[in-house]
Order: sequence, then C-alpha cells, then structure tokens
Amino acid sequence: MPAVNLTDRFVAGARAASRTAFFDTKTRGLALRVTPTGAKTRSFVYRGDGRPKWLTLGSYPAVSLATARTLALDNRHLLDV
Repeated sequence: MPAVNLTDRFVAGARAASRTAFFDTKTRGLALRVTPTGAKTRSFVYRGDGRPKWLTLGSYPAVSLATARTLALDNRHLLDV
C-alpha cells in the first residue's frame, strides 16, 4: 500500500486497476481507497485486536481532504486517550 502526499489534485486523478489504498504521509491513519470503477472513499485505519480496522469517513468528492484530515485526527485522539 503506497504512501503519498494526498492532495486534491492527486485524489482527483487517482486511478487503480484493482482496489488500492493510498496512505497519506501527512495524517497518520488517513487513507484513500480507489476501485477500478473509479469510486474513491476516504478512510481512517487503525489497529484493533492486532488487526487493521477501516473506518469509512466518506466518499470523494462529498468529503473534502481538509475534512477527512480533521476526522482522522479526531479519531486518532480518541484512540490515544
């Protein structure tokens, strides 16, 4: 799973031959899932019971990058408490 600086431009142009997750280098746990049909979903990924858990934050373009980063940080803070 590649780590990239998720920008609005990158997200708009993201394509994938198979379901792929791109992890943000700026916000820990924030990911963009891209499907071959072009669907793009923003998610927060964390570990629970030793396994990765995926919390869907919303789809692109309904949820902006700034909002997704805020939601990811909020969820990260809840886990760290």
